[in-house]
Amino acid sequence: MREAIIKRFGGLLDSIRRYPLTVAFLMIQAVLTASAVGSRAELMKYIVTCAIGALSAASAEAVYERFFNSVKSRILAYVAAVVVTGLFFLSVRVLQDSGMELVIRTFVTGGALFVFYVWIAAAGSAVTFNETFMAAFKSLVQSILFAGVLFLGCAAIIAAINTLIVHIDEDAYLHASNIAFTLFAPILFFSLIPRYPGKDGGEPSDIARKRVSCPRVLEVLLSYIVIPLTAVFTVILLIYIVSNIGGAFWTDNLLEPLLVSYTVIGIVVTILSGRLENQFAVWFNRIFPKALIPIAGFQIVASALAAGDTGVTPGSYYVILYGVFAVLSGLALSILPMKKSGVVAALLVALSIVSLVPPVDAFSLSAASQINTLETTLTENGMLVDGQLTPYSGTSAPEDKDRIVEALRSLDNIDKLDRINWLPEDFSVYDDAAFFAAFGFNMYTGPDQSGQYISVYYDSTQPLPVTDYDVYMDLRPYWQFGDNERFGTVTDAGGKIYTLRSVDGSIALYDDGGAMLVAFALDNIYARYTVYPADKHELNLDEATFTADGDTAGLKIIVQTAQYEINNVKDYEGLQLIVLVDLP
Repeated sequence: MREAIIKRFGGLLDSIRRYPLTVAFLMIQAVLTASAVGSRAELMKYIVTCAIGALSAASAEAVYERFFNSVKSRILAYVAAVVVTGLFFLSVRVLQDSGMELVIRTFVTGGALFVFYVWIAAAGSAVTFNETFMAAFKSLVQSILFAGVLFLGCAAIIAAINTLIVHIDEDAYLHASNIAFTLFAPILFFSLIPRYPGKDGGEPSDIARKRVSCPRVLEVLLSYIVIPLTAVFTVILLIYIVSNIGGAFWTDNLLEPLLVSYTVIGIVVTILSGRLENQFAVWFNRIFPKALIPIAGFQIVASALAAGDTGVTPGSYYVILYGVFAVLSGLALSILPMKKSGVVAALLVALSIVSLVPPVDAFSLSAASQINTLETTLTENGMLVDGQLTPYSGTSAPEDKDRIVEALRSLDNIDKLDRINWLPEDFSVYDDAAFFAAFGFNMYTGPDQSGQYISVYYDSTQPLPVTDYDVYMDLRPYWQFGDNERFGTVTDAGGKIYTLRSVDGSIALYDDGGAMLVAFALDNIYARYTVYPADKHELNLDEATFTADGDTAGLKIIVQTAQYEINNVKDYEGLQLIVLVDLP
């Protein structure tokens, strides 16, 4: 036992000597994480940059061990790793810590570097990629398991001290997790990766041969449980695709994550079982790559059709890109012998780089596509003319509203709304009043609230801005008048008479010749407040204000009070408005 413990800790020390730059990045990452836990500072960009730096340094060490043997070459490899880390930081430095783009860029970059690290040792070597992948897979499982046990042990000790002796801050659990998974797990992982044949070639050492071999337990798990289940699932997917090829398959976006997960598992199982000689593994490796091609191919077409209708999002971009990877991998695994499976890793690394480099990266293309979809839809509905946004006029199709909302949500998710220069300043998709003022309809339809009573009011003692308006009127349209009744007349400085009337559920301004100059539909009030929470009553000025603009005249409506029950009739029980009129 003592010798085993000494040997294991000796392996950790060897790992530190073998990967000095990687360990340095991991230590900085651990310090930054501890600082973020203690101060709640937003350090995520720096933390993930250190994680990328650790993987870059490990990849640099793998390149050095495989192709070089001089100190100068090792230093140059480490310099290259630092450059890669710096480029990654430059690409994320302005991103939000909690934003989607930071998460995706980190995940894709880290995944590509990890696959490169595993693959480069097998490039032109006596060992194959499926062997180095097996060693990495085993090391990853072991390091996560050991780190998990370490964390649980530390957590139990902290809980015992907190319960029996003295109070310990809850952050102690986060610090224990930081030590276990940021420092211990990666160092243990690298300590389990053997040295493969380097520049001088030769056969793998006995240690390397042992690490790349498949344990009996894993062989049984793969051959008699995972492979049969994957095979059955493959048959189910093929039956589904064939039976729905004329309809549901092309519109069922819920199938996308399922297919991506399926192909990931299938390719991983194929590579892990590449050296197994039992009949289950042999037949699976013959058939699965060929079945993967049509499954992934059909999904590419379905995802591309959906993206063509609603615009490209980062999610659809990576689904399509991964579909391309799956098809190419299926072709490679069908044609080439298993010892050439490193082609799969090379494809994944190449496509990952493509998805991160402008102007063809996921976020540049997604932003351009969503802006084009948004502007096209608005233009077709007369809401965007010569770069000026006009609120909804009541003629847009429901699917066009959904397309506008989804495009704005997608752009907000990737923090690209600032690329649209015709949006109001400081526009937010989460401000319903601002959204309604800009587009003329509500972003959220809300759940069925039939029978709910709405009562909202604006504090009329607050000052109202009347700049650019000529007339002030106090109206109670549903209490004072019926349809097509006159609210009042206004005479301008030139003697022209204008009339404010109720007509077809709207407040409309007519000139002295009887022509309608501008109208405001009272259902806009109903539409906005219906989606408000039932306990919301007081309105701020933006929430209480509606506008309607005609070619020569305009109306600003401020809701003083509005009470009604949500039902199909849309009948207002009480409505009191302030109307400001901008005369021609």
